[in-house]
Amino acid sequence: TYRRLTRGKERDVNSPYYVLLHDMPNPEHTSMVYREFIMGHLLGWGNHFSQKIWDRRGVLRELWPLRPDRMQVFRKDGLRQYIYTEMNGNKRTFRQEDIWHIPAFGFDGLVGYSRITLARNAIGLSMAAEKYGSHFYKNGANFDIAITHPGSLGDEAFKHLNESVKEQHTGVDNSHKPMILEEGMSIEKIGIPPDDAQFIETRRFQLGEIARMFRVPPHMLGDVDRSTSWGSGIEQQELGYLSHTLRPWLKRIEQGAQKDLLLESERKDIVIEHLVEDFLRTDIGARMAAYVSAITNGIFTRNEVRERENLLPIDGLDRMLMPLNMTTVDGPEKKP
Repeated sequence: TYRRLTRGKERDVNSPYYVLLHDMPNPEHTSMVYREFIMGHLLGWGNHFSQKIWDRRGVLRELWPLRPDRMQVFRKDGLRQYIYTEMNGNKRTFRQEDIWHIPAFGFDGLVGYSRITLARNAIGLSMAAEKYGSHFYKNGANFDIAITHPGSLGDEAFKHLNESVKEQHTGVDNSHKPMILEEGMSIEKIGIPPDDAQFIETRRFQLGEIARMFRVPPHMLGDVDRSTSWGSGIEQQELGYLSHTLRPWLKRIEQGAQKDLLLESERKDIVIEHLVEDFLRTDIGARMAAYVSAITNGIFTRNEVRERENLLPIDGLDRMLMPLNMTTVDGPEKKP
């Protein structure tokens, strides 16, 4: 939480919003846990709802998460209203100003849509492949077989043969055992081999499909076999993840907090933002080289760099440095 200055902004650690968003939104949850609530609700259901609690002076003090699957949103007299079904089945109505609502992408301007709902066909195919693979290995990684008999089997003989095959040749532990056939019976495999069914390729494709659905780079899901368009190295892929995956969600949350948590009179003075510098931290050599460049060109003071590295300030390191052989474009000309 920042407070705007004439030029720039500064952290407003004394603001109630700073404690609310940076430390503890309520007595039970830390800020990190609450952010996980927000993202889990947005990705799983497409909406996040929080109940706002004020103190007697009208200062927002607490935020409590509400289950998205229990919330109904509708518009009445031009204003949003929310009906929440509590655990005991009772319904409770909230006014628009009582709820912090962050919707994901949607079409009606009221609610957002779940990524899972939008991509349910891809997820269904992945679940079907998972179920297929489970049965495939449960049955000893063998496809169905047909046992033919030259004659006609009675009920008792058919039952005995069926139970014998299941008992002796079903399951991974019984795979590759020889099968003894009698009375001129023959055995034949039916179906298609796994290579033709492209089972492994289907599983890999579905991994990529779900990664695309949530905009997650493949290396974060353990898929490092193929080339990727996220970048040429892990660092570049992390930057791509920040720009294309996290940034839209962070902006959605920031703007939602700016709109729903702040009073109208406060919006021109207070700014709510996420800090993403940790995602941009490179190896220590490159980071120190960047710091040296920033210090010598008057971008950072030495104490500002120490603060970024979680070090205490030192007296005398708050003044800007600049090279002696540089001046401003309108500075005086050197005398010959």
